[in-house]
This record gives sequence, C-alpha cells and structure tokens, in this order.
Amino acid sequence: MDNSKSNEEDDPKESWFFAIFWTTLLQTLFPSRNISELVICDTIGPILAARVYFPEGTPCGMYKYPVSGVYQMSKELNKYISPSIPIPPKNYIILIKRTKHRILVQHDEIASFLNDIAKQNDMELFIYADDNLPSFSDTRKLFHQARLVVAPHGAGLANTLFSTPGLFVIEIVCNHPHLNLCYRELAISLGHHYHGVSSQFGCESTLNVDVNEVKEAIQFYIKHIVKKTKS
Repeated sequence: MDNSKSNEEDDPKESWFFAIFWTTLLQTLFPSRNISELVICDTIGPILAARVYFPEGTPCGMYKYPVSGVYQMSKELNKYISPSIPIPPKNYIILIKRTKHRILVQHDEIASFLNDIAKQNDMELFIYADDNLPSFSDTRKLFHQARLVVAPHGAGLANTLFSTPGLFVIEIVCNHPHLNLCYRELAISLGHHYHGVSSQFGCESTLNVDVNEVKEAIQFYIKHIVKKTKS
C-alpha cells in the first residue's frame, strides 16, 4: 500500500510570500480598513465568511492588473524592504538557475562569463537556484539590490517586483510555439529595462541559446550600469 501523500506539502516560504503579498495588496486596496479585520486563509477546507477576496484565474503569466496597479504593488512591497537595506546597496548580478524544466543548457558558460564581468566592475554574482532557494527575506533584499538579472523564462522573474525601477533584465525566452512574453510586460510595467534572447530549440524541457548573443546583451547593459554608478 502506498502511504505517500498525493499532494506535495506547501513550501512555508511560498505560503509566507502569498500571505505578505495579499496583506500588502489588501492594505493597498482598502487603506481605511484595519488589517487585523482581514483574515488570510492558506488552509484547505470549508471557510465561512461574510466576504471573501481571491485572485481571478488567468493563463500562466497573464495577469489582469492594470500597469499602474502592478507598479503600485511593487512600491508597496518595497516599503517593507528599503529600511533594512544597507547603504550603499550591493550591486548584484543575479543569474536564475532552473533545475526541473526550462533548464538553461548553457548555464555554466554564462555563469562563468558573468562572474568575470562582476569582478571587473566591482559587482557580485549571485546564482538564484530553484533547488537551493534563499529565505523569502533574503530574496527580497537580493532583488532589491540587483542591477542586472539574467534568467531563463520562468516564475523566478516575478521577484523583480522587489527591484527598484531601472533594473536591467535579460530573459532567455522560449522558442516558438512556446513563446510567452509576460515577463517583458512585467518589466515594462515596473520601469525596468528588458532584453529578450530567444532559445533556438528545446523548450519546454530545456533552453538552448546562442551564448554570444547573451554575452553581447550583458556587455551592452553593463556599460550603462557602470556609467550610471559613476555619474
């Protein structure tokens, strides 16, 4: 007899993220209400309430908030981060690593290149890997302090909500017919700079990219980052 659970247990970090996310959103939507009056439910089972708020279902990555709403949400989230960030902030380069699907085949080569770039420009490379995630608090700080994020298409890019406007984002997007530009829309909504590099083949299981094209994009944006830092 198989005694294993049919559903995976909830990740406490993920539950905490959504609790903070919805608390912040509700505070934004209902500023006159005492947040203690609002109960956030993350359990499965019957719920009795006079009024319940829940997110509308959408296709993957296709949020329905207006641009102004997404930007306002980012501002509200960052209110809880800024006081705890040391000054001057670190200049992080973040490379997101996926290990389950949409794995970037050229990850190691790109990581090595970014590490050299970071050393040359007094920056620090951080590998944000989905099999060894930092705490939610550290994730907020990392993305808030980042100047450049390089990532294969995936949910890790949602963390750019914690970044200050002006972040440079390089996304390795899926090849046709799996192309989804939802994180381009998110980046634009948040006031970030966006550059997409298409996978040549392999999506959804892997992403295979022209490394030289990625390197050219990195070098282009690093010049702007360094120039902005010195000005």
